[in-house]
Formats: sequence, structure tokens, C-alpha cells
Amino acid sequence: MCIAFWTANTAGYDLALSFNRDEYYSRPTVGFHHWPSNPSIFAPQDLQPHNPDQRGSWIGTSKGRLALLTNFREPVFHHDNRISRGALIRNYLLDPPMTPGGQPLTNPAGGVAQEYAQLIYEERAKYDGFNLVLFDFAERPVRAVYVSNRSDQAVKDLEPSVVYGLSNSLLDNPWPKVTRGQQMFPEALQVGGSDDDVIARLMSVMRDEGDLQEGSLPHKIEDLKDRIFVPKVDDGLCGSMASGDYGTRTTDVILLRGDVLTVAERNYDIDSSDGNVQISRVEV
Repeated sequence: MCIAFWTANTAGYDLALSFNRDEYYSRPTVGFHHWPSNPSIFAPQDLQPHNPDQRGSWIGTSKGRLALLTNFREPVFHHDNRISRGALIRNYLLDPPMTPGGQPLTNPAGGVAQEYAQLIYEERAKYDGFNLVLFDFAERPVRAVYVSNRSDQAVKDLEPSVVYGLSNSLLDNPWPKVTRGQQMFPEALQVGGSDDDVIARLMSVMRDEGDLQEGSLPHKIEDLKDRIFVPKVDDGLCGSMASGDYGTRTTDVILLRGDVLTVAERNYDIDSSDGNVQISRVEV
């Protein structure tokens, strides 16, 4: 039930983005780091499967590119015969980016994000439901495209200065928490201050728990559609999810100004208590 907000060319930033990752606490992952097998990639990583070369991610950056991924919510959201959705991020961040068939993209006429998204859409049946947003920092304003294998539109070019929000439905069919976050996100950017101030305010936006009573836990899937931040839930959420402890595990805030990308990451314990914010800066 991940959620992301972003805008380009706004409030002095070439890109401002925030992302909550919701996942089972038992699933092994590691946060933002340079991947030993591909040092140009700076991204979190799923530690499944066993082979490191097959592991993917849900957000990351490399060589002037950035990508984020959310799953599409549907009754059956995983099939064993499909390619891992995390590979969509990994392949875009490789140097050079790779097509689904394993061929490198070389100087695509329409831009690497557009070309990659089109290829992914053509191969869309090989994946479970996904939303994928691709950014290309080679162009300013930053170019971004959106593709989903649950949409009738192949690839959508995104406009700069628009505040976008995306969870586990289509980009043009937002859940209530997405609509609310789209209102709070630009307010947090426009207040001004240092990058640290902006990071703190965006982290606060991503901690929003909706209109439910403070301390109350979600009891049905509709509750998650209203909460940007998901506290720990268990017992399969009334049968709508697999059993196990689940909730918001990480918040990432990413700010691009010029050629410097600031990445702030906060991890949450199983009791939803805040961890320290780790800040990294990388050149794009």
C-alpha cells in the first residue's frame, strides 16, 4: 500500500518527492546504499530472492535517472509465474538501462524514460499489477513519465509544476489519502527554509493518519485508503491481505537541486515509533 507525492520545477527544487513504503515487517530489505554489484545504483534493495543479481527495488537513482514503483491493488496481487516487479526499477537504473529482454538501451530518440516505459508496456503481461514513474534528470524541467499495466494508456508524460500523488490505484483514480496529500505536499514546500526544514515538513506529511481517531488501528482495507501512514496491522486485515505484521516501514524524501540529489530516509519500528533520519547526498 505504498504512496508517493512529487512535483518538478517548484519552490526552487528541480524535483521534490516523498515516498512511504508499506510492507510486511518480516520481509528482509536494506535501505539506500550503493549496490556492490552495480555501484552507480543508489537505492534500497529487497533481499529476496537469494541471488543478488535478481533482487530489485521500489525506488532508486542512478546516472541521472530516478524511478519509483507501487503495486496495483487487486484481489490477486501475486502470481508465481510473473517477473518480479522490483526488476522494473533495477533494469531502469542499470548502466546502461536494460530492456525486459536484456538488451541495453542506447541513445533512444525519445529519451530513456519514454523508451523504457514503452518497452515495459509492451511486455506488461509478464508482471503483476504495477504503477511505474520514471524520471530523467538530463532534461530540465525534469522529465517524468508514468506507465501502468492496468491502464489503457500506454505511457503518460507528466507535467512539471503539477503535484502528483500515487498509491495503489491508477494515477487518474486517486484514493482519498492521495487527494489529501496532494493538498498538504505543496504547503510543506512553500513554507521555505533549509533543506532540513523541508525534509522535516515532508516527513510530517507522510506521517498523516487521516481522520480516524488517534491510536486506532485499521480494521478493513478501506481504512488504508484514507491513511498516508499505516500503523502496524495484523491478522490479515479481515482476510483482505496475507497474515503477518504489516505497516509503513520507511519514509523517503528526495530533493533535487541542480546536480545534487538529497536523499533522506527514516525507518519505523514495528510499533511505528520514529527512527533517526539518515541523509545522503549524491551527484546526478
